[in-house]
Amino acid sequence: MTARTWLQMVMCVLIGLSAAACCCCLPNPNPPPETSDLVGTWRADYDEYFRGHSWSCYGRATGVETLTLRADGTYQQVYDNGKGYAYTSSWNEWRQQYNRIHLAGGRFYALGIEDATKLASGQLIWHTDDDGTGHPLDLDSTTGITLHVTPRWYVFTNEREVTLDYPPVCDLDSPVIVEFHRVVTPVLTPATIP
Repeated sequence: MTARTWLQMVMCVLIGLSAAACCCCLPNPNPPPETSDLVGTWRADYDEYFRGHSWSCYGRATGVETLTLRADGTYQQVYDNGKGYAYTSSWNEWRQQYNRIHLAGGRFYALGIEDATKLASGQLIWHTDDDGTGHPLDLDSTTGITLHVTPRWYVFTNEREVTLDYPPVCDLDSPVIVEFHRVVTPVLTPATIP
């Protein structure tokens, strides 16, 4: 091997290592939020997601759902379909696991009222081939409900938004993913921790 070829090979290796080191040192623009960042009230308007989709999804859910996540690890779920059905849960446990939130005893209203009730009472097991991250998901009354914590970073405005997303429902060729947006940001002082 000539000296020039050897020098070119060494330079390529050094450039590759430098590039890899720079990529590893850059902060992830979408790291999962801290648990304290999720505390507050979140709202999903079902009419935004189920209007105009495939016939298998049409009319599946209407109304508004709110989740209130407290710093003590408890949550309350409130769902009102706007047609006379309303549900308010007791305060149940929630926990964050990296980019997912697990709601013990939660109801998955994106499936519709009847299936959400059956799932919560153990009369139904719900399976999807894609949980929103490309992995299969099975939910039943023992697993509770899973939501994805989806941070988004908008480069041009340097703003960060977090949504809570249910797994996709209906036809996976045109999935419906219900998103919760924060409506109340708590002031975390000892006197006001929810």
